Amino acid sequence: MTEQQIEREQVANVFCLGGGELHEPDPDFPDAWDGHFAYWHEDAPDWVGPSDIDGADPWGWRTAYACVLFGGPKVPKGWELVRSFISSGEADCWHDGAGTDAEAPSPDCPLCEGDGYVYLGDGWAVLLFRPIDS
Repeated sequence: MTEQQIEREQVANVFCLGGGELHEPDPDFPDAWDGHFAYWHEDAPDWVGPSDIDGADPWGWRTAYACVLFGGPKVPKGWELVRSFISSGEADCWHDGAGTDAEAPSPDCPLCEGDGYVYLGDGWAVLLFRPIDS
């Protein structure tokens, strides 16, 4: 795996995105968000409830996952940041961590590097956006 693929898997692991939710850039169908956020998907995550978004309907919204320790990326034109949820940036490795069948973490695991925990670093957040015209 490349470093970019490893980081993508680590982001998916930490934010519980095991179902392929993250957007995959496609040169044949470019999206304006491809240049703003490396990790994002359409709509709000399943765990976001009405009280988290003031009862609004999150259809058509977008969710980004980014390090915001030093301010984070700019909001794409035509969108507004509705809420952000700060993460600890770590989670049990879904290959070698607690709750898996692994007897011990593998020192060769590219996600957790053998300690059973995936750690992205401080400052990672879930950023919830809605189109300005909605």
